[in-house]
Amino acid sequence: MSQRDSLRSLDARIHKALAAVGVASDDAIYTPPGGGDPIPGVRVYLDEDGLAETGGWGTAANVQRVVTFLLEDCTPAKDGLVEVDGNTYKLVSVIERDASRSAWEVVNA
Repeated sequence: MSQRDSLRSLDARIHKALAAVGVASDDAIYTPPGGGDPIPGVRVYLDEDGLAETGGWGTAANVQRVVTFLLEDCTPAKDGLVEVDGNTYKLVSVIERDASRSAWEVVNA
C-alpha cells in the first residue's frame, strides 16, 4: 500500500469516528470556482475556533474558520464554495495539504 493510500485509509477511519460523534460532516456540498457542477457527499471537518497549525513546525495562524477536506471526495480550489450544515463558505487560501486531506481558510460566502 502506498503512503497516499495509507493516509487516505487512516483519515477515512478517523473521519468515520468523528462523524459518529458529530464533529465531522459526511454531507457537505463542494462547488468548484466559476460555478462548476456541485459535488455532494463531501467529507469535511469545520473548525470554527480560529486557530490552525501551518508549516509543519507548530506555526499557528489566526483564521476565522478552517474547513478540512478528504481529497478522495473532491479537489478543493481557491474561490470554491462549500456548504456545511446549511452554511456556505468561500475557500480563501490553503493552510495545509498532504496526500489525503487539504485544510483551507474560509469566509462566509
